[in-house]
Amino acid sequence: MARFEVRALDPKDQRIITERTQASDEDEVRASLQLRGLTVLRISPVGTGLQMQIGGPKRVKHGDMSVFVRMFATIVSAGVPIMRALEMMTAETTHPTLREALEDVCGKVEAGQSLSAAMTDHPKVFPPLLVSQVSSGEAGGFLEQALLSAADTMEKQVKLASDIKSAATYPVVVLCVGVAAAIGMLLFVLPIFTTMFADLGGELPLPTRVAIALSDVLKVAIAPLVVAGVAFGFWWRSHKNDDAVRAKLDPALLRLPIFGSLIRRIAVARATRVLAVMLSSGVPLVTAIEKSAPTANNKVIADALMAAREHVELGRPMSDHLSDGNHIPTLVSQMVRAGEESGAIDDMLVKVSDFYDQQIESTTKQLSSILEPILIVVVGALIGGLIVAMYMPMFAVFDLIQ
Repeated sequence: MARFEVRALDPKDQRIITERTQASDEDEVRASLQLRGLTVLRISPVGTGLQMQIGGPKRVKHGDMSVFVRMFATIVSAGVPIMRALEMMTAETTHPTLREALEDVCGKVEAGQSLSAAMTDHPKVFPPLLVSQVSSGEAGGFLEQALLSAADTMEKQVKLASDIKSAATYPVVVLCVGVAAAIGMLLFVLPIFTTMFADLGGELPLPTRVAIALSDVLKVAIAPLVVAGVAFGFWWRSHKNDDAVRAKLDPALLRLPIFGSLIRRIAVARATRVLAVMLSSGVPLVTAIEKSAPTANNKVIADALMAAREHVELGRPMSDHLSDGNHIPTLVSQMVRAGEESGAIDDMLVKVSDFYDQQIESTTKQLSSILEPILIVVVGALIGGLIVAMYMPMFAVFDLIQ
């Protein structure tokens, strides 16, 4: 039996119930809650689920926001009024930044402001996708469906990011361990051999001389490199989203061998899914393109979509601008053109995003399986080369002694 923490909504008195229970799996817990007439909000194994603890990180992570949107959408779809749902979520959320933003939103909504307008005042907490969905849902009278759609999209984005991180974890760890071992050998092991070589006299082999030179340089440069790395980390954290930085970095990322096509697919999949969700929610095409372009998280793709938006404003088909294939894949323009002819652009964009999601998943698995042996060979060659460089003079020890 496993232990689970559950959160459920009691429709009778509109309160959230939080409790822990034992069951064989999540399906058994869900069935038990439904038999009690409760609306399931969240089920997580004890100790492994997402915890929004007081004193945690100030930034609201995508996973935290995804959980919040799903719970909020479930409460609203259960028939709870918006104001009451906001109060319930504010009471339940212990993430300090999210709680503070929700308290402000509650106050503004109670004063007569719309939910989307109140969320707009907190752009670092509520993503543009959620705000646009809420705005379109309020305008069209389908707020429940808009929230559920936003929750689905955000969960898919979180899953995609998790898959990519999982595929990259092992190769990155192998590379970091190999580099750390090489630096340790150059700084601490090789100097011992260098002293011994000097006492023996004679001319050292070229690989040994190169390794000694690297060790000498590293001993002088290690401290400035560490300081520069830390300084760059702080600078990057503050300026990584600046337009000037993205204008140079994003095109370079797309030109990377192997990884460039993967980055392009990820950007296109994100943007097309968000665009499809907005169009299906009734957002006008021009507004939907404007709101969905930044979600690509790549300036090249975002600029291409914004250029297409200008064509749409002039009354031209969106597919005409996308058909050049320089930045946006040709498949996207073909599917958009088919959607324009059939009047179902959103359906075609959903198919595009689903296709690229499958391609991304397949590519990340392939890259992981390819990179692992390559990095092992590279790290082995690096460490092995240093060992050979250190021990090559040993073969001539007896000659040097004589």
